[in-house]
Amino acid sequence: MRVPLLLALLVTASPVVGLEVSPISVRVEAISGNQSNRFKHSQSKALKVHLSNASTADAMGLTLRYFYFGKRVNEDETTVLEKGERKANVPAHATVVVEAPEIEMAYTEEHGKRTDGKGGRGGRQKNVRYKTVEATGTKVTGYGVQVFSGKQIVAESFSEPGFKALIR
Repeated sequence: MRVPLLLALLVTASPVVGLEVSPISVRVEAISGNQSNRFKHSQSKALKVHLSNASTADAMGLTLRYFYFGKRVNEDETTVLEKGERKANVPAHATVVVEAPEIEMAYTEEHGKRTDGKGGRGGRQKNVRYKTVEATGTKVTGYGVQVFSGKQIVAESFSEPGFKALIR
């Protein structure tokens, strides 16, 4: 009875072979802006990516890939709105800030628009009639960042874990 328990403890405490811990870490600061005018809205989002190197060696030639995710207001499917790359060199025991360009999107909520009739009180005025105006545009829903050294991912960060499956 004690032998299987001891064996289980040895298996769980043994290190994983081939697993490397990267000295590069990433922290993303998302800068958002929103403007609204009744039913019309505009969004902007920019990323400041803080790359840190905990190693004693410089990390040269890193590639930072950034992604902005969003969805059309009438759909449930999230897609990649914009993506790009930036190059970075991070000295030993240092942090470098890399900025991704700002993305701007606009959308309009579904609402009613007066078509005819004056409304109000009084026996001679017509009833007010409204026409439905459909929602249009795209909303920004999140972001993702991956840092590559050659073809190997050394660090990554996504605003939602499920967004990683959307990139190829």
